[in-house]
Amino acid sequence: MSRFSLKNISFSQILGIIALVLLITFVMQNLSNVSVKFIRWTFEIPIFLLIIIVFFVGFYTSIFAGSGLEKFFKKKETYEVDMKKISENAKSSEK
Repeated sequence: MSRFSLKNISFSQILGIIALVLLITFVMQNLSNVSVKFIRWTFEIPIFLLIIIVFFVGFYTSIFAGSGLEKFFKKKETYEVDMKKISENAKSSEK
């Protein structure tokens, strides 16, 4: 029978346990309901849930916006390189 040892716990597991304790503490301190009004809808939601939803919406929005910007700048860079090659080819064909 093996005994539990702290050597078997990784650093990421310790961070996960700390994050879980902090999340539970946050939830327990924010159990009150808030009234959310959006256009014509009004509903009650626990404040911790509202904050968590807003956090994840912002998180994923920034990821998608960041990947979109990255693609935009890559396309722009490719376009500029292609235009430079075209102008160089045009100059060389004129000679």
